Amino acid sequence: EANTDNIFGAVLLVQAVSGGGMSSAEAGEMLSKFSEPIKSHPYLVEMKGYLENMGRTDVGQQFIDIAMNDTEGKTVSLSDVVAANEYTLLDFWASWCGPCMGEIPNLTAAYEKYSDKGFEIYGVSLDEDESSWRAALKNKNMDWVNVSSLEGWLTPAVKEYRLQSIPASWLIARDGTIVARNLRGEELETKLAGLLK
Repeated sequence: EANTDNIFGAVLLVQAVSGGGMSSAEAGEMLSKFSEPIKSHPYLVEMKGYLENMGRTDVGQQFIDIAMNDTEGKTVSLSDVVAANEYTLLDFWASWCGPCMGEIPNLTAAYEKYSDKGFEIYGVSLDEDESSWRAALKNKNMDWVNVSSLEGWLTPAVKEYRLQSIPASWLIARDGTIVARNLRGEELETKLAGLLK
C-alpha cells in the first residue's frame, strides 16, 4: 500500500499472489489502488490478465474439468469423479516435492476416515519419471484416484489451474462448486468433518 506509485509495489503484489498469500479478489482490489502510470506498466498489465484467469478457480467458482490417464492407462475425468462423490479433493503433487510428500499422511488419514462417506481424492502427479510416480503411490499407500501425463510442469492442467507451486489442492462439491483451496495439515479433516456429518 505504501508503494502503489512505483514498480516496487508491483513486484511486492506479484510476490504476494504467487506465494498464495492473496486471493485473486484481494489482489484485484489492491491492483486498483495503483496509480495510472504504474497500472499501465507491462508488469501489472500481465498481472491483471493473470488475476482474471486465477479467479476462475477461486472458492465459489465451478471447477475446470481435466481428463488424464491413471496407472492402468485408462482416461479418468475429474468430472466423473466429482459426480460420483459428495466431495472430491483435486490434489496436485509430485514424488520429488518434499512438502507434497509431507502432506500425504494427512491425505491418507482423511481418506481412510471419509472415503466411505462420499469423499474421494483425484491426485494429479507432476512427475516425469513413471517409476518414481508408481513407487510413491505404492510406498505411501495412496489408494485413491491417481493420474498423470508424466509431463511435469508442462501438464495441461497446470495451466488450467494457474499453478505456481505444489502441493496445491481444491475441494469440490458434487455440484461442481469449489468449496475450499489448499487445505493443509488437519484442515482437510476438520473441513470434511463439518461437511460430511
